Amino acid sequence: MTTEKQTEQQRKDDLERLQKLLLGEDRSRLNLLDKRISEFESRAADVAEVLPHVFERISKDPVLEAELEKPMVRSMRSAIKRDAPAFAEFMFPVMGPAIRRAVADALKSLVQRINAAMEHSFSIKGLRWRLEAARSGVPFAQIVLGHTMRFAVQEAFLIARDTGMVLAHAHRDENLVLDEDAVAAMLTAIQSFIQDSLGMSPDDPLRSAELGDRTMWVINGPEAILACIISGAPPRDLRDELMALLESIHARYGERFHETDDALAKESGLRLLMRQCLREELDEKHSSSKRSKAPIYWSLALAALLILAGWATWQESQKRQFESRVIDLFRSQPGYVVSSSRRQDGALLIEGLRDPSTPPPDAILTTRGLPQQGLRFRFKPFLSLEPAIVLQGLHSSLGLENSTGLELKDRTLVVNGVLQSNQAENLTRLAGAHPLINAVDLSGTKLAGAHPLISAVDLSGTRLNAEEALRLARRQLGAPDTVELTLLDGRIMVTGYSDISWYLEQSGELRQFGEWKVDFEPLLGGLRKGLLADAEKLNESVFYFTRLDSLTAQSEADLQVFAQQLASLMQSSDRLGVDMTITLIGQVDGTGTAEQNALTSRKRAQLVRDRLIRSGIDSNKLLFEYPAWVSGSENLAERRVIVRISGENRS
Repeated sequence: MTTEKQTEQQRKDDLERLQKLLLGEDRSRLNLLDKRISEFESRAADVAEVLPHVFERISKDPVLEAELEKPMVRSMRSAIKRDAPAFAEFMFPVMGPAIRRAVADALKSLVQRINAAMEHSFSIKGLRWRLEAARSGVPFAQIVLGHTMRFAVQEAFLIARDTGMVLAHAHRDENLVLDEDAVAAMLTAIQSFIQDSLGMSPDDPLRSAELGDRTMWVINGPEAILACIISGAPPRDLRDELMALLESIHARYGERFHETDDALAKESGLRLLMRQCLREELDEKHSSSKRSKAPIYWSLALAALLILAGWATWQESQKRQFESRVIDLFRSQPGYVVSSSRRQDGALLIEGLRDPSTPPPDAILTTRGLPQQGLRFRFKPFLSLEPAIVLQGLHSSLGLENSTGLELKDRTLVVNGVLQSNQAENLTRLAGAHPLINAVDLSGTKLAGAHPLISAVDLSGTRLNAEEALRLARRQLGAPDTVELTLLDGRIMVTGYSDISWYLEQSGELRQFGEWKVDFEPLLGGLRKGLLADAEKLNESVFYFTRLDSLTAQSEADLQVFAQQLASLMQSSDRLGVDMTITLIGQVDGTGTAEQNALTSRKRAQLVRDRLIRSGIDSNKLLFEYPAWVSGSENLAERRVIVRISGENRS
């Protein structure tokens, strides 16, 4: 049993040795081949080695190229859909220069069209050509080209004789470029048709053809032909020049005419030779005409523009001078205060204050011979303290005769002429009641109807009963209807309300009618109470400022009226024995710094103080107050000065 097993093992060993002797090298190759097929890295290296040769073969086979294009397009579309941003980032280095070049080419073409249009627009002939272009439907550039050039080679095509492929192309105008393949196909078809129809041999090629208003010349060479599209009437010498250029092209690049890629078309030398084919010759008549007349037309156009600009500038200057004249007129007009002026809706709007006793704006303009067109006025009523306006208003309100004269000298109203008794009484009351009048001089007047021999009546020695005393007191005192006279404890009590001037005039000396003495203390108390009520109306008046220390337009006008009213109030308080105190409170908003706002609040209060002093208010009566500043946001309503008024009766 053991012997049989040994014999079987020995046979296997012998067989294995025999296989090694017979198949040793082949087995090694089979093992290597199996390893190369089963390992991915080995297969990738093999594919990379043969892939360039495969693509080179496919590029030469249109059928394989079309078959390979389909899966590649599908793969690219799928990749773009899956990750569009990555594809955009990948294409950016290519797309950026391409876009810039396209934009540059478009701008270049636009500039060329603009230059051509501008060159022929400002002339009679240019307008006639535009009408011709509109009537015929032909672009204006072609019309200009047809009239100003004797001939011009618009395009040149270098076409291979055997394949009919366009090897190079040059053109003059971007807007008039023909399709390369269409021209090559047309030329091949025409030559084939002529040769087949007329029985001509290939050695008798086509030399020229008419294409509408253009001519196509075919310059034939041994390996390629030069097809030129020409506008106008070219001379015969042009064909010899084009033939010389074609011979130069053959000499330099004839060996490369059979190349299938576009490397030949990109050769700078070939492109330069093709550009030399674009010959042209201007019509001397049009050229000299353009040189001689174009500057004239440009000069005329420039002169017209300058005239229009000068006329517009002169009109605007005249308008501004007129507006300035009107503004100055109303600023100098008595009874008018101009606070602002601006243009609104095509008209000059003037805003401010106007005393009702002054003539209206349209009457002032008519008197000065100024037009009212383009002017608007917005004046608020106020009482002016200008002497001329005050005297005019008094003359009208008191009903004085034209012969009665009024004159203001050092705050004294001087009256001359004949007065009625009530007119004299009213004039006397003005002393102290009007801010500009401290006294009234009636020495130059006469009372209408007065007896020439009687100047006064003394009734002190008469005995009067109560009713007679009251009637006599009212008549002698000239008491107004607002004043009441009553008897109390043996005295005639004066109550009610009257002008301060009447009170001061009548209470300045002891008054007695019969045994009845006149007591003015009740009237004084009423006048003081009324004065404090008037002060309360002016109390807490607010004047607003802009960002710094300038009053707003509205507050500027309000402050002028307020100063006049306060000046009258202060004069009355002094005469009635009331001590008035005015406190100016400067306020700011929360923007800026504490130092800046402290300075601004002082400036604002100082500005209001100066305006009040100019109106006649005693500076000793003016006090300042500056609240503590608190940081915060911008608030226009806090940029202000508040005027606080307080008063008390003297003991």
